Amino acid sequence: MILLIMLLTTTPLWSQRFMVLYANSSNITIGGKRVQKNMIFDYGEKIVWSSDKQALKVKNLSSGLIRVIPAKDFELNKSVSLYDYLHKRKHLSTRDINSRAFDVDTAYYLLDTLKIDAGRYYGKGTTDEIIAKVNGRTIRTAIERTLDKQQFILTRKIYDDLSAQVAYFDILETDAQMDWKYFIYRRIRIELLPLQTE
Repeated sequence: MILLIMLLTTTPLWSQRFMVLYANSSNITIGGKRVQKNMIFDYGEKIVWSSDKQALKVKNLSSGLIRVIPAKDFELNKSVSLYDYLHKRKHLSTRDINSRAFDVDTAYYLLDTLKIDAGRYYGKGTTDEIIAKVNGRTIRTAIERTLDKQQFILTRKIYDDLSAQVAYFDILETDAQMDWKYFIYRRIRIELLPLQTE
């Protein structure tokens, strides 16, 4: 009886469904259909790209987990479907830096916005900023948390003063009243992907 209940309530990996939250090109097809926002597709459907600059941001409808899939990574792993890609990435990954909101292997990919785990919230007296060091310059940008305070919201403005498309960032939390500073992240790799491409 327990086995039957487990079989009925467990969704096999290959039958999971995803929703497209963002696509930086309309020239991507999934299961033979041209991609569009809010399109729902199955894990095993074939994804065809026309450029290595293309990317998708998708949400797993069962778990709520959000992933950004860059075409260049997809093709580098010789993947044909999301199931194929994630299965191969899981085996290739040498470290696990997954957060509750975002799943990554070796890099965070920034399309429109990016949310990453923020850790404990210490109250209104704290401020959070993301810091990049490029060519001897230190660039600081204020960042916000989600309404529940559980995640940082990173937008493309963190790259406003940078000439690079890939940079390493620190995230620093400061409480001026209590006179303390704490680095929540050190040298996280974030790659900026184009908002629109052919």
